[in-house]
Amino acid sequence: MQHDILVPDENCYGIHPIIFGWDECAKNEMGVHSRNFWLLHYVVSGHGGFKIHGNEYSIGPGDLFVIPPDVPMQYYDDKNDSWGYMWIGFSCNGVLPLKLDDVIYCPEARKVFDDMRKCEHMTSELGTYLTARIWDLFAVLMRRGIHDKGFVERAVDIIHSEYMNEISVDDISNRIGLERSYFSVMFKKQMGISPKQYIVDYRMRLAASLMANHGQNVGNAAYSVGYTDVFTFSKMFKKRFGVSPSEYIRQSKISVTKL
Repeated sequence: MQHDILVPDENCYGIHPIIFGWDECAKNEMGVHSRNFWLLHYVVSGHGGFKIHGNEYSIGPGDLFVIPPDVPMQYYDDKNDSWGYMWIGFSCNGVLPLKLDDVIYCPEARKVFDDMRKCEHMTSELGTYLTARIWDLFAVLMRRGIHDKGFVERAVDIIHSEYMNEISVDDISNRIGLERSYFSVMFKKQMGISPKQYIVDYRMRLAASLMANHGQNVGNAAYSVGYTDVFTFSKMFKKRFGVSPSEYIRQSKISVTKL
């Protein structure tokens, strides 16, 4: 059953809560629509989908999905799964104190939304209370953003020091304590490419240097950067540089001769 609590305007500076609510439902498919205020949903249980800005996201527990004012969007449940979520709607004078992505994985936000539910039986100062909780939520998201940068740096350090071993995105995300899909989104946002592609690119660049600058043959270069299968290595190398490893070595020798 859906619950909505309408919030009176108590002239709270900057942030004005409009609506807070929660729902647990077996079937929920919204048509494409928009709101004229910010609306943040926190998924408590189950799974669903979210379409906005031309992108489609799979969302589940711990995800916060963000609906800016006047932006067409759609969200819906997984057909095989009921889901539950809470939401807070508010307007803002000016710009928000932080940038919000379409979907943010932030389990820490659960406590803030649980605190918001305490407003259910309030008869006065409802707007002031929820304004304070919205700022609590902003603080949690800001801290999360700062920590995310540290997580990416740790992931890059792991790749740079262990590229010669069998490392995977799952291994790295587990070691730094993040859910894989969130880690991948966060990594790509900061580095410009996915962690999987970063691993491949880093290995290929090192292999190219080993062959062109240090005289290693294809097999040794492949093994040195973590590939036991030369065929797979050659395929990935050609995809990265446009030529096979042997052709790359030949061209490098020609370049050196010309010098």
